[in-house]
Amino acid sequence: MRKLTDLLYGRGATKFETNESFQLLFQCWSLVGIKPLKLYRLRGMLHMCFCWALLLLCPFTFFMGYLHTLETEPITVQLNILQAICNIIGLPLKAIAITILLTHLRSAEPNFARLDARYQSVASREQIKNCVVVSTRLLASVGFMFHFYGSTAYLQALLTRGYPMGEWLPFIDYIPRLTIRYWAHFIFEVFHVTFLLTVQASMDAFPAVYIRSLHNHITDNCLH
Repeated sequence: MRKLTDLLYGRGATKFETNESFQLLFQCWSLVGIKPLKLYRLRGMLHMCFCWALLLLCPFTFFMGYLHTLETEPITVQLNILQAICNIIGLPLKAIAITILLTHLRSAEPNFARLDARYQSVASREQIKNCVVVSTRLLASVGFMFHFYGSTAYLQALLTRGYPMGEWLPFIDYIPRLTIRYWAHFIFEVFHVTFLLTVQASMDAFPAVYIRSLHNHITDNCLH
């Protein structure tokens, strides 16, 4: 498995393979619990359960938080949170769909390997390497833009002594000490939003990465 910098800049002595276009994608999905981690069975199961709980409950917790902001926040903040909720509502369904498609994507890896074996010329191998680099940079760029948006929301909330999205967290919001309650809520919400942005970025980039890999071989077949 190559380092991220090697995938981004096309470095490495060994030949690049089309399947490496999905390496960063699979790493993101392992991180967010969609693809099982190679850990001890109990640790891996707990990790997946925690991640899926964050995914499946997010529409409810954000919607309840939005109802609370109707009484406490100005209209601009309410509209901002409402926009985020619209993006979050379909996230669990997209995660379930990706989990189902992951099996088909894994089954396609041997096909990509057989196609790669047909191309031994320098130009063909360079084209495969370029496909890997472009796919990795695409996912990295989408992730950067999503998390840059998240960072601005965190900073704005921190400066105004508020919360990024006003999520409803009942076990935290009932802490009696105001300072502990604020920082516990803020830290958990930042973690939750960062997690959701990572899920969203990987899912939005997946179709483009997959089509780019297919297009690389289709184009090469047409040229030959």
